Order: sequence, then C-alpha cells, then structure tokens
Amino acid sequence: MTTRNTQARLLFEGGWATDFGPTAHVGIGQDGTVRVPYLVDAENVVYDLDGGPKKIGGTERLNSTALQVGDAAGTVIRGLFDYWSLGVTGSSHAQHRVVHVGDELMADAADGNFTSILGSLDARVTTAIPSYAVFDDDLIIMSDLDAEVPLRWTGGGNASVLGTNTPSCAFGAFHKNRFWMAGDVTKKSRLYYSEPLPNGANGDWNEVEAGFIDVDPDDGDEIRGIVSHKKILWVFKGPYFGSIHTISGDTPLGGVTAFASSTQPQPFELDIFVKGLGAAGHNSIFRFQDDIGFIDAKTGSIRSLNATDKFGDFREAALSLPINDYLLERVNKTQLKKAWAVQDVTHGTVLISLATDSSATNNTILSMDYRFDPPRWSSWPAIAAECMASVIDVTRSSRQTPFIGDTSGFVRRTNAANRSIDETTAINYKVTLPYLDFGNPVAKKTFARGSVGIQPKGDYNGTFGWSRDNNAQQTTTFSQGGGDVLAGSGTSGTFLSVAPGVPGKISIFDSGNSVVAGQNLEITNSTLYNGTYLVSSVLGSLIFLPGTFTSTDTGSYAASTTANFFILGTSQLSGARFVDRFFALEEGGEFRSIQFQITNSGLNEDIDVHSIFAEMEVGADSTEN
Repeated sequence: MTTRNTQARLLFEGGWATDFGPTAHVGIGQDGTVRVPYLVDAENVVYDLDGGPKKIGGTERLNSTALQVGDAAGTVIRGLFDYWSLGVTGSSHAQHRVVHVGDELMADAADGNFTSILGSLDARVTTAIPSYAVFDDDLIIMSDLDAEVPLRWTGGGNASVLGTNTPSCAFGAFHKNRFWMAGDVTKKSRLYYSEPLPNGANGDWNEVEAGFIDVDPDDGDEIRGIVSHKKILWVFKGPYFGSIHTISGDTPLGGVTAFASSTQPQPFELDIFVKGLGAAGHNSIFRFQDDIGFIDAKTGSIRSLNATDKFGDFREAALSLPINDYLLERVNKTQLKKAWAVQDVTHGTVLISLATDSSATNNTILSMDYRFDPPRWSSWPAIAAECMASVIDVTRSSRQTPFIGDTSGFVRRTNAANRSIDETTAINYKVTLPYLDFGNPVAKKTFARGSVGIQPKGDYNGTFGWSRDNNAQQTTTFSQGGGDVLAGSGTSGTFLSVAPGVPGKISIFDSGNSVVAGQNLEITNSTLYNGTYLVSSVLGSLIFLPGTFTSTDTGSYAASTTANFFILGTSQLSGARFVDRFFALEEGGEFRSIQFQITNSGLNEDIDVHSIFAEMEVGADSTEN
C-alpha cells in the first residue's frame, strides 16, 4: 500500500548521555533515516557494532552458599582477583579465585569451593580496601590499613608475610623486574621499590638495592595508585588537588640494573606529567586498547593518559563527557576510593563499579564501550558489584569474563546466557530516545504506524512507548515472535542421573561429551524430565539447568551450539535473523516533538533492538502554545 505519509527509519548513532538535554533536533535524511545522536536512558544494555542496544547477560553464582554466613558485617566481598600460579612445568598451572570477605582471606581452586588461606596470620580488618598483584609467580596481597602488612601466597597452603622489613602499603605493581608499592598511611607520598629479582619483593626491603622515592611530599595529596605502562611507572596522587607523575629509568642511582643490557643503565628519574588531575583509587585504574584509564578523584569523571597528554585537564577531553554532570552530581566522593574497574575484552567494554548518592557500597555499574569513538556509555542498575575482576573462565572456553563480589557473600560471573540475576530476578531493559521533531519543530504531525527492528531472541514481548510533547506516555505491546533455527554442530550422550541441587536447578552428570553454558540441551528417553533446557553453567562433569526437580532419573540428551534450538515436531522455524515488528496506531496522536521508549522486564527474556520505524502524517504549521 502506497502512502503520502512521511516515513523514517531511526538508527542509533550514540549511547547514554545525561548531559546533552532532553531533545535532539535531527531531520530525516535523503535515505529516509534519522540518526539518533544519543539516548536519554540505556539501562542494562550493551551495544552491537551497528549501535543497536541489546539486553545484558545475566549473572550466576560461583559459590552456592554465602561466604561467612551468620556474620552480617562479614559477608561483604571487598576484593576479588583471578590468580594463576604457573609452577615449574606447563602441567602445573593452577587457577585460584581469591577474595577478601569480611575479615577473612579465602581462595578456591577454580571450583567455587572457597577455603581460608590466612592460617595463623589472624583476621583482616573488615573496613580495609584490598588490592592484588602478581610478582615472580606469587600473589601479593595488600590493603590500605597500616596494621595489615602485605602478604605473599604461592597458590598452596597459607599466606605468609611478604619479605623482610616490608612497609605496610595499600597497593603495588610489577615494573622492570622490581615490585613497587605505595599507600603507606604514615608516609602518604612515599613510593617504595624492592630489590630486583631473584630476591625481589620477598627479599629485604632495607637492602641497598631496595629503596624509596618521595613524590612531591606534603602537597596536600597522597599516592592513590600506580601502574606500569610503556616503560614508565605512572604515579597518581589525589584526592584534593590531583597530579600524575612518571618514574623512568632502570636502576637506583649508582645501583645495578635488573636487566642484561649492552647500554649503560639509566637511574630512576621522577618527573611531573600533569597537575590538576589524579586518581580516585588504585583498583579503578584500568587498561584498554593502548591506553590507561582512571577516575578523577575531584570530579568523578573518567579520563585516559592519552587524552590527558593531548589536552591536559580540559574537562571536555574526558572519556565520560556525555555523563560528566551525572558523575559530578551523583557519585559519592567519600566512597570513590572503593571504586573498581575491569576490562571485558570479549565485548570491548570497561565496567566501572562505584557508589552513588548516599550509598556506602558500590551500587552502580557503568559500562564504557570503547569500540566506538567517542566511547558509548550505558548503566547497569540490575547488578551491584562491591568489587570486580576479569577472570579467565574455563567453563566458557577460557574467555575473559567479568566476575563480581557482592555484599551478601556471593561471587558471580556475568554475561550468563540466562537473562536474569541468578535465574530468580528479571533484568529490566530500558532504552529511551530524546524528543525528536524530525527537522520541523513547528509542524503538527500525527503518529500513524511504527515498528521495532529486532533480532528475535524468543517468544517474548516488548513494550513500545511514545510521549507526545507534554502528554502522558502511551504504550503498545509487540511480540518478538522469534521462532527457532536449525541447530548447528553440538554434542549428545546419556546422563547417569539427575540429582536435586540448589532450588531451581538440577545437575546432570555428563558422560564425557563437551557441553558449555548457553547451549540448549534436549532431554529424551527420560521418565520425568523430557524437554529442552538452556544450560546455565557447567562445572566439571556437572551440567546445571533451570527447573524444579525432585527425583533422580536417567535418559539421553543432545546439545546444540545454536542459541535457538530447533526441535522436530515442536519448534517453528524462524524465517529471518532480523525482523520488523509492526503496529498500527488508531490513537497515535498529534505532536510537534515525540519521544520513543522500548522496555522489557520478563524473567529470562532477551531483547536485541537495532532500529525503530515511524510513519507520520504531516499537517499544517502551528505556533499555538
């Protein structure tokens, strides 16, 4: 059917931006598209490379029972680190997830079973901010309280005190075969360095080849973080005035270098990089691309060394430019030292967890997608992370995955196939566009028809809303109508039993075939449990599935690598991987400017939006208020 109505395809050209105002004046291009420059809301979303916002993955608990149960103050997981001890042979590599929880230091053997590694070293202070670094195959464990001497753990037995005459420091970094530390509460501007290997950090910190450098002492700030990057040790100070310093060179003055070299070793040299910017804390300094990012302690804005090198402390050069005012007004500066940041290499993002408003715990995750220039932001209110770590997840083909620690004693993996928080709480997806006048703020227009361009993820509904000028929002429901697709290569076998596990899950003992999280698994030849289930996680030979199971059983299973598994005689074949879901509007209404919104809040429901289509009947110009 032909029409004289104006039609427009809305494409997503920007991410979440709180500071750009409620309206965007953009017209319809010659190709019939509207390039929406930013989003007013982008909650619990990540972006495809075409800019389309899709729902984030869910979370899964690593430990089935809370750590430190019974001690409310002791269930807060304050620190998390993925430690690999390499050993002396390739077969001796071992993975451990190390956590500070309450006053305890614990580790697992990549199996979710955490045990204490403190031994006779007594409890840790429950209010301390921990940090971790690997040096000479050892895990070095530090915190920001003077009473806690840094510890060393080799991956077995209990932790021990690091070295001899070791200063009490809050954080450290490996740089040029030495271990460097700072955060001594009695000497706030002092940067310590260890002996070079083979003694290194576990040697005597009073030896002639160890020492310290005072970085602008008594300037009103303290050293808040250090990082080794491009042959330079970068030293960040804050939180009041802010400054960044560099340490170049190879050895103390008159000392010997830790490297075999044909050139004369250069002595350590301290220099100033910039004043007016500093870091909030060590754990929120992060690597991405060929750069180092950090949170500025004064404003809460997210910065990078490369941009600082070009533009200094110029506010508009911040990575977080679209949300700078949000950060300035909402971030709890008194808790900013506790912020964490990790890179999600798989998705090209950095996740930043921090406290907003009056919260004393990190209650907000911000996602920065650095695949775009400038980066695109979104917020993840569905997930609260007191601490975070980038973990090599052997249950997911050794992909790097952000893990989080919460305030209730649980470690969680993110990016789960099930779109829920631990399969019990729905993830609320919300995308809101700015008000659009389609290039003509005077003309009266009537919203006639629309559609949402999606990649179907299942037989789920979404809600499309529109707000006309000052009118209340109107909504309509659309069905994704996603059918299944033919299965790709997969695996099959027989299971020995179904054992009731934690509520809402069962564990199936695999007979040796490879099954991974995110696959659809079909059970057949079973007395009680025939059907198709989405694999939530795999631990060793155990395959965890959602459901309520109370009895043991036997049967066969088949798993596909395809997300939507086609079952003969049951499934309906999907005709496309991208579709428009249209809706006609008898009461679309008249407007000058209009705002669109898409939401989805179903438990374990996914949504993947790529565009919006709008058809409008354009009327006469009107200046009537």
